[in-house]
Amino acid sequence: MSSKESSKESSKESSKESPPFLLPGDVLNSYITLPPSIPIVLSPFIIYSNPESPQGPIFRSTIAGYLTTTLTTDKQTNTSKYLINVTPTSTPPSPSLNMEILALIKTPSTVSHHTLTVPGMEGYRFILPPLNFQGASKRNKPLLKFGDVIFCKIEAIIDQVCICTCKDSTSNKDWLTSETTYGVLSSGRIFHSIPLSTFEEIGMKRKFEVAIGGNGVGWVKGEEEVEVKVGRVEGCEGEEGKAVAREVFGK
Repeated sequence: MSSKESSKESSKESSKESPPFLLPGDVLNSYITLPPSIPIVLSPFIIYSNPESPQGPIFRSTIAGYLTTTLTTDKQTNTSKYLINVTPTSTPPSPSLNMEILALIKTPSTVSHHTLTVPGMEGYRFILPPLNFQGASKRNKPLLKFGDVIFCKIEAIIDQVCICTCKDSTSNKDWLTSETTYGVLSSGRIFHSIPLSTFEEIGMKRKFEVAIGGNGVGWVKGEEEVEVKVGRVEGCEGEEGKAVAREVFGK
């Protein structure tokens, strides 16, 4: 873009010196004030729900990153836009075959597939056919809703569209038993940037269930105290993560 083109728009940063740090699933509404009658533009790392609610839509971040808002005005047309962006803290990973991922249901079941939001991999499209569950059939399949957390794996990538599955060839358990490797993760909490070594350290102190996706997102289910304390070690890696885990959970 030339300097002449860039001068067409004036920008006013509305974020503070220290922008809010968000985790996957965090609600943005308390950090932003939507200007009336001005179009809103969302970054690819933000999803929204309840658009028809009298209180307005609910915005959520799909990644760990910093929130910024910008009001821009085109001087030639005198039109404004309100930009809402979440900047990721690290370079997102790329999907690969058989990669296990943690995802959120973005749309209820359609005729052929569910659409997924995969935190950290917003440049790709992810779909989950409703029969791609262990033992599922047309009459007997999971009824998924917006926001459900799914642990699945990528079975095919076609033109940047990732087809996911919750089937496991090493197990005979079907989805109704809730004992399958992949499927819906009920309750629990989602965390970002907690390496396996840190979970192993925590596992020596407390009992919990855990799933870690190749997209850098983890899920933990245990006593409320455990889930809250796990959040305190988020972002700590290597020996630092182990040390913080020992401090938080006790030696």
